[in-house]
Amino acid sequence: MSADSSGNLLDDSKIKDLFVFFASSKFKHVFRKHLHFLAAHCSVSPARLLSKFFTDEGVPAAVQVESLQCYAFLCRMSQDRWQTELLVEFPSLLVPLAGDNQSVRVASMNCTDELRALWRRIDCSGKINGNNATWFDFLGELLLLLDQQKTLILSDKKFLPSLFASTLGSSCHNILVPQNMENRSFKCVEGKLD
Repeated sequence: MSADSSGNLLDDSKIKDLFVFFASSKFKHVFRKHLHFLAAHCSVSPARLLSKFFTDEGVPAAVQVESLQCYAFLCRMSQDRWQTELLVEFPSLLVPLAGDNQSVRVASMNCTDELRALWRRIDCSGKINGNNATWFDFLGELLLLLDQQKTLILSDKKFLPSLFASTLGSSCHNILVPQNMENRSFKCVEGKLD
């Protein structure tokens, strides 16, 4: 399955089709290793391939969840050739994280957790300088913020846009996240858990 007679990897359209087939199957748990293999052996960036499944419109939630789980798996693998690609694709994770489907949001948050773990493992001394170092540090701070606000993000799909508007916005007079955000959200979550 991994190569044709000339030694080339399967073309990306076939990999996408196989990925959707396995991810949509009732037996997707049996095919999880196959999904990881397909993503790891595509000719384009695995991060770019997987991000298409959770950023494009019309992709079934089951395929989005499996692609996010596969993305998290690649973050755990920590192969040097993918580290930067996985980190650079971070903005695409915000699409499912702000989506309507709770299981997709949970998978996306798990993915950002793995991405943060990857970010902490990378030794950037001597490898990153100038604007890249600033970007790398900013990404770490942003991943930490998402981790700190995980419960709120998962409990209220409107929280993430408000968080970004207040954190990254230029106007200090337009703070959309209330001062008592922890109290507000915990009351919502407590009501749902009872």
